Amino acid sequence: MRVDRTTLRDLAVLDPGEEGTSLLALLDRTRTRLGSASLRSRMKGLPPRGEVRATQDAIRFLASRVPDVQRTLETLDPDAVDAYLSLKW
Repeated sequence: MRVDRTTLRDLAVLDPGEEGTSLLALLDRTRTRLGSASLRSRMKGLPPRGEVRATQDAIRFLASRVPDVQRTLETLDPDAVDAYLSLKW
């Protein structure tokens, strides 16, 4: 389900509201452009209930393996991988 622009603006979800900050700015702890874009995209609409549950399960799984996940991500450069996959040859 998509949320209309007025609602997003009134709730300061993506853009700063009267308080000067947005919900996105408060929650965005991503480290890559790709992660930030993905979070912004997710916050634009309400996903189906099953997708929310699947995301929660994935977060629980990754949180239980933080050192392993961090080590793996530190050896990768997700933005470089995305740039490579986006090349138009």
